[in-house]
Amino acid sequence: MKVPIKSFLFENGLMQEHFNENYLESDKYPFATFKGKINENMDWAKPGTYPVSATGKLNVHGVERDQTIRGKLGVGSGKLQLDAGFTVVLADHKIEIPTLVFQKIAETIAVTTRFVYQPHVKQ
Repeated sequence: MKVPIKSFLFENGLMQEHFNENYLESDKYPFATFKGKINENMDWAKPGTYPVSATGKLNVHGVERDQTIRGKLGVGSGKLQLDAGFTVVLADHKIEIPTLVFQKIAETIAVTTRFVYQPHVKQ
Protein backbone atom coordinates (compact mmCIF):
# COMPACT_ATOMS: atom_id res chain seq x y z
CA MET A 1 0.00 0.00 0.00
CA LYS A 2 1.20 3.47 -0.80
CA VAL A 3 -0.58 6.40 0.83
CA PRO A 4 0.13 10.10 0.22
CA ILE A 5 0.99 11.76 3.53
CA LYS A 6 -1.06 14.81 2.54
CA SER A 7 -4.17 12.60 2.40
CA PHE A 8 -4.15 12.18 6.21
CA LEU A 9 -7.13 14.10 7.59
CA PHE A 10 -7.41 15.98 10.87
CA GLU A 11 -10.30 17.70 12.62
CA ASN A 12 -8.26 20.90 12.74
CA GLY A 13 -6.90 22.28 9.44
CA LEU A 14 -4.01 24.07 11.13
CA MET A 15 -2.99 20.84 12.84
CA GLN A 16 -3.03 19.09 9.46
CA GLU A 17 -0.82 21.80 7.96
CA HIS A 18 1.74 21.58 10.79
CA PHE A 19 1.67 17.78 10.61
CA ASN A 20 2.57 17.86 6.91
CA GLU A 21 5.07 20.73 6.91
CA ASN A 22 6.82 20.48 10.27
CA TYR A 23 6.64 16.90 11.49
CA LEU A 24 6.29 14.49 8.59
CA GLU A 25 7.99 16.78 6.07
CA SER A 26 5.59 15.56 3.39
CA ASP A 27 7.39 17.43 0.59
CA LYS A 28 10.55 15.44 1.37
CA TYR A 29 8.74 12.17 2.29
CA PRO A 30 5.47 12.31 0.30
CA PHE A 31 4.30 8.73 0.93
CA ALA A 32 3.88 6.19 3.68
CA THR A 33 4.14 2.60 2.46
CA PHE A 34 3.40 -0.84 3.81
CA LYS A 35 4.68 -3.97 2.11
CA GLY A 36 3.60 -7.17 3.73
CA LYS A 37 1.73 -10.41 3.49
CA ILE A 38 -1.63 -11.46 4.90
CA ASN A 39 -1.00 -14.06 7.60
CA GLU A 40 -4.26 -15.98 7.25
CA ASN A 41 -5.14 -18.45 4.49
CA MET A 42 -8.06 -16.86 2.65
CA ASP A 43 -10.73 -18.22 0.34
CA TRP A 44 -10.89 -15.14 -1.89
CA ALA A 45 -14.00 -16.48 -3.65
CA LYS A 46 -16.11 -16.85 -0.48
CA PRO A 47 -18.11 -13.66 0.31
CA GLY A 48 -18.01 -12.42 3.88
CA THR A 49 -16.05 -10.36 6.37
CA TYR A 50 -12.92 -11.86 7.89
CA PRO A 51 -10.48 -10.76 10.58
CA VAL A 52 -7.01 -10.57 9.07
CA SER A 53 -3.52 -9.48 9.94
CA ALA A 54 -0.57 -8.62 7.74
CA THR A 55 3.07 -8.55 8.74
CA GLY A 56 5.59 -6.51 6.83
CA LYS A 57 7.52 -3.27 6.58
CA LEU A 58 5.96 0.13 7.33
CA ASN A 59 7.88 3.08 5.94
CA VAL A 60 7.01 6.50 7.35
CA HIS A 61 9.24 9.58 7.18
CA GLY A 62 11.90 7.56 5.34
CA VAL A 63 12.27 5.06 8.21
CA GLU A 64 11.25 1.44 7.70
CA ARG A 65 10.05 -0.66 10.66
CA ASP A 66 8.55 -4.11 11.10
CA GLN A 67 4.80 -3.87 11.73
CA THR A 68 1.82 -6.17 12.06
CA ILE A 69 -1.46 -4.55 11.08
CA ARG A 70 -4.81 -6.06 12.03
CA GLY A 71 -8.09 -5.40 10.30
CA LYS A 72 -11.22 -6.74 8.66
CA LEU A 73 -11.37 -7.83 5.06
CA GLY A 74 -14.69 -7.76 3.25
CA VAL A 75 -14.96 -10.05 0.22
CA GLY A 76 -17.82 -9.71 -2.24
CA SER A 77 -19.47 -7.81 -5.09
CA GLY A 78 -16.36 -8.10 -7.24
CA LYS A 79 -14.20 -6.15 -4.80
CA LEU A 80 -12.28 -6.37 -1.56
CA GLN A 81 -12.54 -3.83 1.26
CA LEU A 82 -9.90 -3.65 3.95
CA ASP A 83 -10.53 -1.68 7.13
CA ALA A 84 -7.54 -1.52 9.46
CA GLY A 85 -6.21 0.43 12.38
CA PHE A 86 -2.73 0.67 13.83
CA THR A 87 -0.44 3.01 15.70
CA VAL A 88 2.74 4.76 14.67
CA VAL A 89 5.23 5.74 17.38
CA LEU A 90 6.75 9.03 16.22
CA ALA A 91 10.17 8.36 17.74
CA ASP A 92 10.38 5.02 15.87
CA HIS A 93 10.28 6.95 12.59
CA LYS A 94 12.56 9.80 13.67
CA ILE A 95 9.70 12.30 13.72
CA GLU A 96 10.72 15.07 16.09
CA ILE A 97 8.26 17.21 18.05
CA PRO A 98 9.55 20.66 19.09
CA THR A 99 9.67 21.14 22.87
CA LEU A 100 7.30 24.13 22.62
CA VAL A 101 4.41 21.92 21.51
CA PHE A 102 5.55 18.58 22.98
CA GLN A 103 2.70 18.47 25.53
CA LYS A 104 0.07 19.16 22.83
CA ILE A 105 1.17 16.45 20.38
CA ALA A 106 0.73 12.73 21.01
CA GLU A 107 3.87 10.60 20.85
CA THR A 108 1.83 7.89 19.13
CA ILE A 109 -0.44 8.47 16.13
CA ALA A 110 -3.56 6.35 15.74
CA VAL A 111 -4.16 5.58 12.06
CA THR A 112 -7.40 4.21 10.62
CA THR A 113 -7.61 3.18 6.99
CA ARG A 114 -10.09 1.94 4.43
CA PHE A 115 -8.93 0.51 1.12
CA VAL A 116 -11.25 -0.72 -1.62
CA TYR A 117 -9.64 -3.02 -4.16
CA GLN A 118 -11.18 -3.83 -7.53
CA PRO A 119 -9.90 -6.24 -10.17
CA HIS A 120 -7.45 -4.74 -12.62
CA VAL A 121 -8.93 -4.48 -16.09
CA LYS A 122 -6.37 -4.71 -18.90
CA GLN A 123 -7.06 -2.28 -21.71
